[in-house]
Amino acid sequence: MSLINENLDTPNQAHFHSLIHILLAEDIPTNQKVAVGILRKLGFDHVTICNDGAEALDLMQHQRFDLVLMDLQMPEVDGIQAARVIRDPMSSILQHDIPIIALSANVLQSDKARCVQAGMNGHIDKPIQPQVLAETLSKWLPNTQAQIPPPITPNTQTQIFDYASFMDRLMNDQELAERILRVFEMETPAKIALMKLHLQNSDADSLQRIAHGLKGASGNISLLELYATAATLENAARSNDWDTCKQIIPKLENQFQQTIPEIHRQFPSSSDQR
Repeated sequence: MSLINENLDTPNQAHFHSLIHILLAEDIPTNQKVAVGILRKLGFDHVTICNDGAEALDLMQHQRFDLVLMDLQMPEVDGIQAARVIRDPMSSILQHDIPIIALSANVLQSDKARCVQAGMNGHIDKPIQPQVLAETLSKWLPNTQAQIPPPITPNTQTQIFDYASFMDRLMNDQELAERILRVFEMETPAKIALMKLHLQNSDADSLQRIAHGLKGASGNISLLELYATAATLENAARSNDWDTCKQIIPKLENQFQQTIPEIHRQFPSSSDQR
């Protein structure tokens, strides 16, 4: 777990939520960067990151927060399990009534129902949209509000990378975008290697979990083809469709290799800072 102190400010940014402390439980580094970046741009400077539900529960036994953003699919203890412990009056959590907002790339009604049953207060779909996040935080954190900058005008969408959508999500912060893309570029090859290993070992649960994480990260960066392929792989692993998994993983790896030059074309300086 780590307290974020990165300087993501812009010269005209007004910081107006200095007393609000948010706990983010999220296991994917790219998603962590995106979520914290958006929160900082909205004026929420104090964010603590936990890499899974177990870390979140441990921290919440000793520290108080104003709100929890909880990813649903995490190793060790997932978001649903963590929420149930938080709501359990017999647990040693300090705040049983703290607002808990789910974060997930799953948008099925059944998933949202599970969040409600576990005691969560709301659900934000991935990829995260700043306006949705701002409205949700305003609802559950009294006397908070945030101004969302207007969308950028260039429509530079390709089937590989929707630059305009990505920059909208980060409220036009070029430096933050480059930092997030570098993290994604560094972490993804290892995830693809793990997928191959889980396929070899016929470990459907682990393969599905990693594909789900890559889907969420790709969506947050607006990598359209990679997002769709990771979603297909996730569904195939869920249904133990090994033939499809064997076909999809090489396709996914090839798409990732095609994605990097497109990212560097849109962000030339990102290739110089690897």
